[in-house]
Amino acid sequence: MGFGLRYPAASAPLYYRTVVSREPIDSHTAAQAVAVALAAVRAGAFIDNRG
Repeated sequence: MGFGLRYPAASAPLYYRTVVSREPIDSHTAAQAVAVALAAVRAGAFIDNRG
């Protein structure tokens, strides 16, 4: 798994908040997005089983 897959996982919620809902991003929001993406990585959500 490359680093490139994890980066969009953390930035997608921030993109949504900025572009779609037009809400500001504070440090709590950024930290929460990273924490959720890290939890997904640890749970194996980005494991490529294609062989």
